Amino acid sequence: MIDPEEMKFLKIMEIIKRAQNLIIKVRREGGDTRKAVELLSEATYALKLRDYDSALAYAKQCTLEIIRIKKELDLGRPLSVKELESLPKEELRELCRRWGLSPIGLKQELVDRLAPIARRYGGRIPPYPPLEEIEKKAEKLPEMVEEKPEKKEVREEEEKKPSKKKEEEEGVLTVEEALKHISKGFSYLLEERRPEKCFIIFRELLKDNLSGLIFTRTNPKVIQKRYGIEGDVSIYWLTDQEDAGQLRVSHSLETLIYHIEEFVNKHNECVILLDGLEYLLGNNTFNAVMRFLRRLVDRTSQQENIFLVSLSPYTMEERDVSLLEREIIPLKLK
Repeated sequence: MIDPEEMKFLKIMEIIKRAQNLIIKVRREGGDTRKAVELLSEATYALKLRDYDSALAYAKQCTLEIIRIKKELDLGRPLSVKELESLPKEELRELCRRWGLSPIGLKQELVDRLAPIARRYGGRIPPYPPLEEIEKKAEKLPEMVEEKPEKKEVREEEEKKPSKKKEEEEGVLTVEEALKHISKGFSYLLEERRPEKCFIIFRELLKDNLSGLIFTRTNPKVIQKRYGIEGDVSIYWLTDQEDAGQLRVSHSLETLIYHIEEFVNKHNECVILLDGLEYLLGNNTFNAVMRFLRRLVDRTSQQENIFLVSLSPYTMEERDVSLLEREIIPLKLK
């Protein structure tokens, strides 16, 4: 007979896991999930303390918050430049307000103001701008005045100049900003050209009294010296070469799972960094590596652990990167 307490634990865990998957999907659609993540963290912590009532309450609040965000996103679906011209004037005015643009003017003027934004985002206007953009442009909104039609071409040229830079920086985070997005119980895909900032993020997370485990293609001695990684940390060198002075592990996914399970079982809370995904993909099938990652993502969500995966998106097919981003929360680093 199943213990009622254990049954309650499993049911709440299932709600938390479902909410985590919903957060990932909504975040990929451009939703602001910060409040939902906070509620989910509280639910996970309460569950760890076996406070089932609080855990269930927080998990339900999290789910309701995600549903609210999803409805908002659905109501404001992306629009192409061509679709803008067919919208009623009132809807165009509302879009201008959301983006911090002046809502005053003739219909074609409103379309002309929104068109550069659509071009900046690949020809389509997202339903809501990033929260930071709303706050910045809201401060300037009272100062905006109606623009004359004859200055339309000059205005478009001025908006085109910064658009390229904004497009490149869209969604890209500094180390400090990335650390604010990271919470215990979640997995993150750290996207950067070279594996550098992932080690800095790992080092900073250790300051929260977490134990650390690294799998890397770089010599562990270099990692420790360059990034000053100290404390309760185990670093495995992903290589087929023998080296008596270093912890070493090959590309075998089964072996990696064994070392990770052993480490997690010995430590209550830890952060795991995998730097060498390309190496694993070069020696295993993509599907096998995805199953390996899903197992670690699920294990991480059940405990107060953090799982980091370093990735250079330029070394993989766009389709494969999209599949990875669907399973693991992506954080693009500067």
